[in-house]
Amino acid sequence: MIKKFDKFKQEPEIGYYSNGLRYEKWELNDKLHREDEPAYQDWYENGQKSSERWYLNDKLHREDGPAFISWSINGQKRNEWWILNDKHYSKEEWVNKLKEIGSPHYKEQKMLLDVEKYNI
Repeated sequence: MIKKFDKFKQEPEIGYYSNGLRYEKWELNDKLHREDEPAYQDWYENGQKSSERWYLNDKLHREDGPAFISWSINGQKRNEWWILNDKHYSKEEWVNKLKEIGSPHYKEQKMLLDVEKYNI
């Protein structure tokens, strides 16, 4: 079962398994897009989240964390991808790119990277 809403209102398209939520997809003007939350999320049939993906105008993009995160069926984190405008970066490259583009999230992300990097 799929619910589809007016493309000019930002409401999710939702897919279901027979026993629960399968995916939630947010679009604006027929493009994956959502600010401040993932534009696409999906779940395993057991209810465990499978992935979340952050899009702006149909491009994977996130300035305050990884744009793609996935989990295994038992809940263990599998992947995190650091992406700006569909371009993949290492976490350190991503933080440097945030500085270059003047992101308001740069200072916080730089601090978090330093804490992780230097075990502060």
